[in-house]
Amino acid sequence: MLVFMVPRLALTEMLGVAIAETKLPVILINSRDRTNGRTFTLLHEFCHLVVRASLISGFDFVAPEAA
Repeated sequence: MLVFMVPRLALTEMLGVAIAETKLPVILINSRDRTNGRTFTLLHEFCHLVVRASLISGFDFVAPEAA
């Protein structure tokens, strides 16, 4: 699993992102959030990965099927 903090992005744009790829899932966290907020977002996005639900800005992200 890769976890990145995204700099210079407004909190109104994104708090966190989960991309539930089978081989290498990714979590993005907004670095402008407070420490407690980042911790909550990290755990929240991890839960999305556990149920294999990729989410970006509140919209479902469907990865293309492998051929």
